[in-house]
Amino acid sequence: MVAKKFTAAVTTISWIDSKVGLPVSDSDPATVSKRAEFTTDANFRFSNFLEAFVVLDDRLGIQQYGFSHASGMYRGPSEFGLPSAVVGKIGRSSIPSKQAVTFRQLVGARTQSHEIAGEVVGVLAGGGGGFMVGGPVGAFVGAAAIGVGYFTGKKIAELIKSFPPIWTELELTINADGSIRRSLLSHSVFPSNTMFSPRKAVLGESIADGYTACASYDGDSDRLQRWQSSGWDLAAQKRSGPTDGNPWGMKNPAKTVGEKLVQSCPSGYECKGPFL
Repeated sequence: MVAKKFTAAVTTISWIDSKVGLPVSDSDPATVSKRAEFTTDANFRFSNFLEAFVVLDDRLGIQQYGFSHASGMYRGPSEFGLPSAVVGKIGRSSIPSKQAVTFRQLVGARTQSHEIAGEVVGVLAGGGGGFMVGGPVGAFVGAAAIGVGYFTGKKIAELIKSFPPIWTELELTINADGSIRRSLLSHSVFPSNTMFSPRKAVLGESIADGYTACASYDGDSDRLQRWQSSGWDLAAQKRSGPTDGNPWGMKNPAKTVGEKLVQSCPSGYECKGPFL
């Protein structure tokens, strides 16, 4: 028996274009080409890095398969340099046959800068002082003012500036001949994202460089506005492209009391850790 191990990868970087006018923005990642740049907590919202392998017997076909240890989510800082928060659990699935295996990975995160900053806002609001929220994300200030006497600073911040989850859902098929198919199945309406992949699977453990941008999505100002209102609640199970809602069913904290997630593991996925 002659065994060959093929490894392949596909990844997305989710990023905020400066043209939308938010206080934070990222550089266009189109020129990123090395694996190490996707698997560090660098200057982007997050990367969904799907890396997987198959072990092929020339006579019997694919005998083993799996996700690599590096496969997962890598997050950059949110506003004020604070870390973002993972939403729910990372979902993974695989569909094997003797001649190909299809892998899927679904990840999501959400800024928590405003929740933390809200401890300061809460002191001001609780003491009777006024506060202003500028820009396109200040829609919930009225709701916050109503609840000032009943919420902690963290809760007030959620009401003032509540950002829905950002998420991407990737698919990668590795064929027995080393060819691959990759796709960004679905994603949040905002922000922008760019998909990268090497041209084919390689023999060995990983692909260090040679990644190229193969698709991109423009999260512009109109999509920001749509996402703010429609990025909450459970996304459709059958979905493609930019999708309203989110796969965990996270609810808008300005309108919710109690549990915020409908499900911690997205439908159709396994959520067994550990995950990055």
